[in-house]
Amino acid sequence: MARGVKHLSALERSVVTDCAHGRPWREAAAILAQKFNIHITYRTVGNNVTRWERSHTLERKKGTGPPRKLTARHERLLCHMARSERRATASELVHQGAFAVSRWTAARVLRRKGLPRRRPRRVPYRTKLAKEKRLAFAKTHKDWTAQNWGKVIFLDEMAVERFRSKRRGVWRARGERGRED
Repeated sequence: MARGVKHLSALERSVVTDCAHGRPWREAAAILAQKFNIHITYRTVGNNVTRWERSHTLERKKGTGPPRKLTARHERLLCHMARSERRATASELVHQGAFAVSRWTAARVLRRKGLPRRRPRRVPYRTKLAKEKRLAFAKTHKDWTAQNWGKVIFLDEMAVERFRSKRRGVWRARGERGRED
């Protein structure tokens, strides 16, 4: 057995053995695609064969740059927290999760995971109770005539802010525009 082969997956072992027998990369890619029912390009096969010929291993080399601050598990936890508390700031999420990262790192991770900070809707929020009351009102008055409605005065008592004190966003993925925040 060649050095390092026992640590390879079945797919990686097939890549190396098929091309070690002198098969062209395209032919090996077609055989592997049929054998494992996957889409694999000939460049992927070629890169793996070249890596094997250089170092007799298919493991990636350690990347350059500093190590990652958050593990994949912590990134998932951060995304879960952002989805459950959409109006929380990145600093608040970092503090709640006791992560040892900056707020910029947390925001970058959330953006990379598909949860960028977006502006909240600018419509008055309706609670479930308010929606039920409005529906009940509409159902009870659906048969009114124009003469009946002529005796009614509607008042809109909506609070309006003259100045925004704090610009806050919402963590929201693409396509979630109509959700209640």
